[in-house]
Amino acid sequence: EEEIKKMISFRLIRAGSDQEVSLFDDGAIKEIHHYTRGYPRRIAMLCHDALKEMVMWDKQSADAETIHGLISGQIA
Repeated sequence: EEEIKKMISFRLIRAGSDQEVSLFDDGAIKEIHHYTRGYPRRIAMLCHDALKEMVMWDKQSADAETIHGLISGQIA
């Protein structure tokens, strides 16, 4: 989980995100880790979908519920 957290943080910083802002809480990271099994492409795609969801619903961060909804198809 820690490696996934670092990977997501690295990619967000490279994309211009503020280093101090955490867009994915620990519950979200845990769900991402469980679902993707560490595959970078799956992580990137799931995070991309979560970021779109955050913009649509004006959320400041993704939580476990957001990630679980995307995984289960409840959020499209």
